Parts: sequence; C-alpha cells; structure tokens
Amino acid sequence: MESSKDKIKREFERTQELQGSITSLKDFLNKQLPPNKWVCDCLIPEGMTILSSAPGQYKTYMLLALAKQISMGELAFGHFHTEKRNVLFINEEMGENSMQGRLKTISGDYGQLYLTNLAGVKLEDIQVILKICKEKDITLVMFDSLTRIHSLKENDADDVKKIFEAMVQLLKADISIVMTHHHRKAPMFGAKNGSEEMRGSIDILAQLDCHLAIDQVAIDKTYVVLRQLKIRIAENMPDFKVNIVRDSDEKISFVYKGKFSKQDEVQIKIALNSELVLKTVSDNPGLTKEEIKEIVGSQIGITAIKETLLDLEKKDVIYCKTLKPKTYYIKEEINSLI
Repeated sequence: MESSKDKIKREFERTQELQGSITSLKDFLNKQLPPNKWVCDCLIPEGMTILSSAPGQYKTYMLLALAKQISMGELAFGHFHTEKRNVLFINEEMGENSMQGRLKTISGDYGQLYLTNLAGVKLEDIQVILKICKEKDITLVMFDSLTRIHSLKENDADDVKKIFEAMVQLLKADISIVMTHHHRKAPMFGAKNGSEEMRGSIDILAQLDCHLAIDQVAIDKTYVVLRQLKIRIAENMPDFKVNIVRDSDEKISFVYKGKFSKQDEVQIKIALNSELVLKTVSDNPGLTKEEIKEIVGSQIGITAIKETLLDLEKKDVIYCKTLKPKTYYIKEEINSLI
C-alpha cells in the first residue's frame, strides 16, 4: 500500500510535470515540429494502419505486394513513393506452401523482407517482436491478420484497448504497423457504410492512423476499388482503382489506375445486376420494366434495373417488341445459354 509520504511526493511530481507541459497558443503555433512522415506517400502514414475487406478480395496479395515494394523502396502500386524499409511480415493465416506460392506469384524483387509463418504470434510476443525489429533494423511490421494474434473480444472496448496498448510498444520505437482485418458479413440488401463494415468495436477505428478498405472487386477480376476511409494527417484520398495485371508467366502485379468514377461504379452495379435481370427476362419473356421490378425489386432498385436494361439493349443481348411500354425479350442465341 502506498504511504501518505509517497502519495504526496507522487502528486507533487505529477503537478510539476503537468505545469511544465502547459504552453501558450502563441508559443505552440511557433513551435518547429517535424513534418508528417509516410510509409507510402498519401496512402499509408507512419503509425498504425488497417487494410480491411470481405473474404477473397485480394487483401493478403496486396499486402504482400506492398511488402515487396516497400522493402525495395519502389513505387507502391507503381504510383505511391515509398521510403525503403526493412519489413517483417507476420503470417498467421496460411500454411508455408500457400504463402510461398503467393510470394512467387507476385511480380517484382524484394529487399530486406522477413517472415514468420504460423509461429503462433500473439500480443504477448510483442516485446520479442520488438527485439527482433531492433536487431534487424525493421521499421515496418505487417500482421495478417489482427484477429489471429489475440484471443480477446473485438466488440469489447476494454479488450480493444488491450490490443492497442500492446501495439503501442512498437509505435513508440518508431516501428509502423499495417494489419489486415475482416469486414462483417455483408447484409443481403441495403447500402454499405464505410468504416462501419469493419468487424469489431468502433474503438478499433478510433485507434488507427489510417484505415484502407478494399471496397469491391470488378466482376471480371481486372481491378479492385480501394478506399481511404480514415487518415489522421491529411485529407482522405478519393476512391481509386488498382488494376490486377497478369503477365504471360501468370505473375500478378497491382497497378494504380486513377480515381474510381461514378461511371465506374454504375458499370460495376450493372455487371452485378445483369445475371439476375437476364434470368428474369429469360423466364418471363415480354415483361415491362415495372413488371421486372415486381419480381426483383427487393434485390435491386428501379434505377439499377433501368440502367441494366439499357446496357443490355446496347450490347444487343435483349430487345424490345413494343416501345410504349417497352416489353423485353432475350435474343435467341443468348437464351440458349441461360
């Protein structure tokens, strides 16, 4: 038990500490502070970042590609400047064969990139990780995934606090962190809602310096859409596309392809809706737009139905026998494939 004398001493020292920390606004505004630093310019700041997505949306592939590029000091996704760093990738998601296969599939060389594979790394090992980082001059640690390195409740604010108290040990040593994380199971209907899709307590988001999310994958798997949902030190980047490029040797690379436009979003929605609309018209020849809505309206809205029908008409997949109202029929050669 703390003695009265020790308590008085502790309170006095704390008072002195707080008084010494007070500064005037004028002095604070004139203070020379170091510039903000980035792991990848404008994309990943120094500090703690999460890359989240639904399952099967290339997040591990993309994180491995970033690990390779950062370890070489190359442009991330062929676009974002990086500072060359020694990187530790902590793999707690897949076996060595799968991990080696993915690394061989991803194009490009690598620098000082170190791995642990299913070593059972947990939060309790952070001090060991810190020691390894100091020995090998590692300044970026990637965890795949956050869920695998703890046994706490991600929906409990107190447990989330414990997770990030452990991570702070790395941050205090100027070691940045990038982790993968999962989205909640998507609702069957209704709009997605940004960072609220990420699994676990909202306190996870509060602790981050940056949250990146793979929002969706093109139907033909030629690109993904990346969203920067949170960034402390700058304005959020506009949503952008990253092409998935496969060369003749089946090597995969990820290439920045600019802003994700409203038209891009419409085309993805049309592609998602086309199969359902085609099946409906094939099963019920001669339907009007309103009748199609009665059948599929609980799954897609009237605007989406209209856009999809127009797209299918332009592609000569469906046609109309009447115009007012339009009645839709599927082309015979397409109908045989449905």
